Amino acid sequence: FVTPSDKIYNSANTITVTVGGSPVQVLGAALTPGAAGLYQVAIQLPTTLANNDYQVVATVASAQSPATTMLTVHN
Repeated sequence: FVTPSDKIYNSANTITVTVGGSPVQVLGAALTPGAAGLYQVAIQLPTTLANNDYQVVATVASAQSPATTMLTVHN
């Protein structure tokens, strides 16, 4: 089943995200149009985050993303 692009399918579950071990604001999470079972998660990073590489972990119910996902911040 590929997600149709004519409608937004938001996550029914609450999603939390940490960046460098600190919680960040989740702006939204929805199925990616044209993909099967792939979610896009939009987050707001704090403006005080220093230039560095940070571990990103998303949690939905009891499932977590791999701890190997990294985000590079360059101001």
